[in-house]
This record gives sequence, C-alpha cells and structure tokens, in this order.
Amino acid sequence: MSLNVDRKSLTLTAVMLALVSCGLALIPLLPAVSAEAPGSWTATTSYPVSVLGSSCATDGSYIYCVGGDAGGLVSSVYSAPISSSGIGTWTLQTNSYPTNVYLPSCAIAAGYIYCVGGLVAADENTNAVYYAQLTSGSVGVWGSGTNYPTNIEAESCVISGGYITCVAGLTFPAYISTITNAVYYAQVSSSGVGAWSSTTVYPITDNLNTCSVSGGYIFCLGGEYDMQHGFVTGDVYSDTLSSGAVGATWSSTTTYPFNADSGAGSCAISSGYMYCVVGFGETGEAVEYAAVSSGTLGTWTAGLDYPSYVVTAQIVISGGYIYGVGGQTSNAYYSLIGGTSTTSSSTSTSTSTTSTSSSSTTSSPHLVCPGTVGGTLMPPGATFTDTFGNTWVAPSGSLGVGVWSSYFFPGPMSTIPAPMLSGWGGVYGTYGGQSGWVITFFC
Repeated sequence: MSLNVDRKSLTLTAVMLALVSCGLALIPLLPAVSAEAPGSWTATTSYPVSVLGSSCATDGSYIYCVGGDAGGLVSSVYSAPISSSGIGTWTLQTNSYPTNVYLPSCAIAAGYIYCVGGLVAADENTNAVYYAQLTSGSVGVWGSGTNYPTNIEAESCVISGGYITCVAGLTFPAYISTITNAVYYAQVSSSGVGAWSSTTVYPITDNLNTCSVSGGYIFCLGGEYDMQHGFVTGDVYSDTLSSGAVGATWSSTTTYPFNADSGAGSCAISSGYMYCVVGFGETGEAVEYAAVSSGTLGTWTAGLDYPSYVVTAQIVISGGYIYGVGGQTSNAYYSLIGGTSTTSSSTSTSTSTTSTSSSSTTSSPHLVCPGTVGGTLMPPGATFTDTFGNTWVAPSGSLGVGVWSSYFFPGPMSTIPAPMLSGWGGVYGTYGGQSGWVITFFC
C-alpha cells in the first residue's frame, strides 16, 4: 500500500497480509482419508504470553521460542517439552536473548540454537548473530557469532550438514529497494557461526518467506516482494543445498494455493511431505500439504483448518506431530500426522469472467476489482490507527491499472472482508471510533 507510515508500522503490518490467488477458488472434491494428512487439531498448553514475530525451533524433544512482540519487543526465551500428549509446561529461560528482538530467524542443530538478525527497536534491525547450547529444555549462555553481512529481518534460515543458510529478508529502511534476494551461508559449530559467504541469489526480492530442507534440497515458499503495496506471492522455489551453498539455478515448483507470506503462518517438512499453516481458511488458518521429491513438490492438498486465524504463528514437526504456537495470541495446538481426519484436495480454477489466469505470479497485481459491500469509502488523506498505534494515511492517485481506493470494514479481526478473501491485503485498526479492517486497492 502506498501509505505514509513509519518503519515499524510497515514491518508489523506486512505480517497481517494473507492473500488468495486472483480469480481462483478452492474446489472441494470427494472426501478422502490420507495417511499423510494432519489429523484434527487439539488445544494444548498455551504460550505464557500473546506473541507475534517470535522464532520457534525444535530439537525433537523440546520446542524453543525466542523473542517476538508481546505488546512490545521482548528478549524472552521459552521452552517446553513436546510429545504425543501435546506441548508440556512452558519454562521461561534464565538466559534471555541478548536483545529484544522481532522476526529473527532461529534454527537448531547438534544441541545448539542459532539466531540471525531481527528488528531490535523501532526503525532498527540488526546483523547480530547469537547462539546457545541446549540441554534438556534449558538454554545456556548466549554467545556471539560472526555478524551477518547486512542488517536483516524477516529472512528465513535453515541448517543442514553443519551449515546455516539464510534466504532473502528485509534490510533497512522498509521500502521496496531494501527487500533483498541475497542468500548467505556459514558453518555452525559449538564455537558459534563462522564467516558468511554469498551464494546464488533468490529468484525474487522477498521477505517473510518460509524455507525448509529435505533430501539435499532447500524449498522456499511465498513471501512479500513489495512492501509498499503489500504484494505477496504463492510461488515456491527449490535448489540443491551442499555445504550451505545453493546450486547455480533456483527452480520453480508447484505453486501454493494461496498468495501468502510467513506473516500468516509457516511451513515444515517431515517424512517426505511439506506441511504449511499459511493462508485464510473457512474457519481458521488454511492447512495445505504436498509430497516432496528430488527438489519438486506434488499437488497441494487441503487438510483441516488450523483452529484460529494467526499472525506469524510458528509450527514445528517432531515425532509425527505438528505443533503450532502463538500468532498474536497465546493459543497453541497440535495434530497427529496421519491421524483421523477427512481432507479434500485443493484444485485451482478460474472463477472470474474477466481473468483466465489459473496461477499466481509475482509480476502482475490484481486486475479484478473486489466487491465493497459492507465497506465505507475513505477519502484520500483520511487517517486511521492500526493495532500497534501507528498512523496510516489513505493514498490517492493511480498505479498503472487503476486508481487507489481505501475502504473501511468494521468488525472483529476474525471477520475477514470479501476483498481480502479475493486477494487484497488488509490492515486492522481503528477509524472513526470503530475497529475494523482497512483495505486499499487500485481499480
């Protein structure tokens, strides 16, 4: 959106966007029971605080969550045991993260947790890298690793074969030109993080994507490629991964059914399938999964919706279970993979009379004007306040295919207006003394 807003406002609002493909609809087929489908979701031990923008990872026995925004940026680190009974009691670690942090990227390997970058204050992100030893749910003293080559946040880091690889992200300040496609890698060990090296750049500038590793390949899904206008993508790219470096060419594979960024959830790979809690569903956050094979993804299939809408929720997989934590809430849930559930395949087809596209792209904004029933047209220059206290200004003028318009849809955050369900980003806040969604589009 072309709005006048400060640095933190852009970052925090970006994670509230979860878009569906323009002119596409999900067509439910005959119910089927799938051995790899997530089962029903069960509530488990809530996170100690409502949080968004934390980074969670698992060592297989415990889940560890670092930082986030809990009414302000925090340095808290929590851990909890995970099992077939769900998530156990959360423990606040004595060794807090060295700084308050929002949207870092953390990963675990060989008994150590490594965290890269993040927003550390209003208008300030960092290149700091920290690591700590993990012992049966306890986090040791944090040490410093080699600084990342740039200040960064909202990147996605994975660890494989003793190397950490970080893809894309947001440098400073938060404008289009500072979303990056850079990919860097470094060796990790009990001594920390070594020197960073650059490798093949990502196909698009991107932030808030979600990356996973399987069978010598890295897969990265979605992300926001234009913060000014809130454009996100459902594209998925993969590449070989060897000693931290990616191959010479990233390949496009099966597009996700939704345009979405990790602000609406995240993905993880287990036992030959990628599982994602990313995108709006009918009753909660959409859950999709696809087979993983030699750098490609199979057809995406819809699982049972996650129980609630989330903002930057974290999911991890261990022992055949998926665990979900937070997302501007303290709620936590878990699901047995292959448990009792009924799923339906997701197939995309064009339902628009003016568009025949059946796949999302990163180069073409939405061309079909959304319905505005229930919304109030905001005059250009009108202001409203988002949930983080930032002031936004409704834009004016044109953008190629149309003229900017802003509409206010009053109601609770869980009520998603029709324009958002048809592919447009929204910001939740207060306008004219009422709470609701503001949606800006060009038609």
